[in-house]
Order: sequence, then C-alpha cells, then structure tokens
Amino acid sequence: MPETNLTLNDVSFSYGENVVVDAIKYAVRPGKMTAICGPNGSGKSTLFALASGQIEPQSGSVRLNAKPIGDYSAKSRARIIAMLPQSPDAPPELIVRDLVALGRYAHRSPLSNLSDADQHAISAALTATDMTGLADRPLVALSGGQRQRAWIAMVLAQEAPLLLLDEPTNHLDISHAVETLDLLKELVLESGKTIVAILHDINLMASHADDVVLMKQGAVLSAGAFEEVVTEASISELYGKTCVFGSIAEQSRPFLVVR
Repeated sequence: MPETNLTLNDVSFSYGENVVVDAIKYAVRPGKMTAICGPNGSGKSTLFALASGQIEPQSGSVRLNAKPIGDYSAKSRARIIAMLPQSPDAPPELIVRDLVALGRYAHRSPLSNLSDADQHAISAALTATDMTGLADRPLVALSGGQRQRAWIAMVLAQEAPLLLLDEPTNHLDISHAVETLDLLKELVLESGKTIVAILHDINLMASHADDVVLMKQGAVLSAGAFEEVVTEASISELYGKTCVFGSIAEQSRPFLVVR
C-alpha cells in the first residue's frame, strides 16, 4: 500500500459570516486510524469536504502527497481518497451489487465492462461487510444498518489507500458498529490503509482510534495520539460535561462516561 500524506495548512471556510472551519492545521498520520470527534455543529463534515477536495478552502491549503488537492482530476483523486458522506443517496431500486460496483469508477474507462479485477474487488468488499447474501437485493428492501454496510462496501471496492468516513457507524446497532470498526482497524493494520472517521460514540473512538482530533466551534481543541489527547479534562471541555474514565481488566484503553 503506497504511503498517502494528507495535510491541512491553516484551512478556513465560512458560510457568509458564519465561520465553520477556522484556521485548522493538521497532518494525517499515514497508516493510522484517526477519529474526529466533537459536538454537532463543530465543523467536522465541512472539514471532510475540504479534506476530500469537494469544496475549496477560502484560506489556507489542502495538500495530498505534497500536491494541492485541487490539482488532481476527480478520477485521479478518487484513486487515492475514498469518501463516504454522512447521508449518501442512491436510487432506491438500485441493487447492492450495482451500488458496490460504483466504487470501481476510478479504475474503469467510460462505458467499459467490469474487469476481473473489478469483480474481485466487488466480491471482496461484499464479503468484508457481510453483504454477500444481500448482493442482489434493492436498497429499498434493506434496513438502515444494511444500507450503511452496503455503502461501506462501495467505499472498500474503490481500493483507495485513504478512506474518509463521515459517521461510518450511522444507523448500525452496537454489534455491527463494533464489527465495522474492527474491519476498518484490520484494514489499517493488515493493509496499511489510512482511515479518518468522524465518530460520535466516544467509546468506539476510545477502543479503535490511533489518533484523535477534538473539534469545537470550528477549531481544533486538541489533536495527536490517543494517549496524549484523550483525557478526562479534554473530553469534559469538548462536550461541556463531566467525563470520567473507567477501566476493564486486560484492556489498556479506558471506557468513557460523560455525565
């Protein structure tokens, strides 16, 4: 897996007079899982849109492998970055296998048929997300959790080294949420992928993230390795509530209780 470097240099973005992202400076560590956490309205999704090149910063710059992200074509960028937004949309009659096949866009010529490599990537993504048995089912016939796993399969089929995932556990019950993050962590450890995910569940963050970015009111409150960033004081400040750490035998990471 080639190393992928994504760097935000004093990136800012506003909607009118409302500053949503304010002078954020951060370099994503390659080959790690980074979790972005913060209250609703803290600018997380806008930051993702900037980091993926979907919108341009009004000041500062986003660089992908030392090159301005705006210099990449949509297809060349998609070979490096796969992004799953918070509320993706597709025709309800589309079947799961065809949705996942859309992830092969960056690797195909216009109007070309799916190659053997495409078929292999689609099958692997369906297997990884436990969606093989639902591959011929239309999206409208799926539960919310099943649809979310279908979208994650599409992202995996893209075979990009960097994944940007906005709430990948959205609509998932706790069992499938843990399985999904276990899968993503396995991709980091075994395949060398770099993953950045917005997570609202701070205990899923605590159990899976290598690095953490805490965002509040459009700015980075703290960022770095989990052990350096996640403290009772930092989480209390982030959410304006008292945070207490607990421990479970044989687990090195704490669980967090906010009250």
